Amino acid sequence: MILILQVLISIIVGTISAMLTARLALGKFQSQRWWEKKADAYSAIAGCILDVLHTNNALYDELVEDGAVSEEKQLEMQKAYKAIVETLRRQVLLGDFFISERSARMLRDLLETVSHGGDAEPLLDWLEKSAKTLRDALRRFRTIARQDLDALLA
Repeated sequence: MILILQVLISIIVGTISAMLTARLALGKFQSQRWWEKKADAYSAIAGCILDVLHTNNALYDELVEDGAVSEEKQLEMQKAYKAIVETLRRQVLLGDFFISERSARMLRDLLETVSHGGDAEPLLDWLEKSAKTLRDALRRFRTIARQDLDALLA
């Protein structure tokens, strides 16, 4: 009888231990997957900000090199810029589920700034201001992303 009781207790303790270990391992796995998805979202958005900045700089360089640019060429350049900004907007909307509210708010402000401009002032001046805004935003976004991702690891 005592032997049966000892075996039964061992089986129960072993089963409970296995269940707790599995549950903790699954929780850790899910936490790591969530971190990876957040990191992917932050990475994709940072890449889009860089793409907008590079496009901005390419347009600026072309304007500076060519001096006066025809209205047709200027419209073509603005169209290319707006297309890359739209890609950033799409990435922000897709990543909004994974990124922090602080990041999302900063990105919405950035999109507002880079989406609406250049019409009321000379394009060259607007591109200079836009480049500075994009560089500052990228720096802030990296800091926020690092803090957000580090908080998940803690």
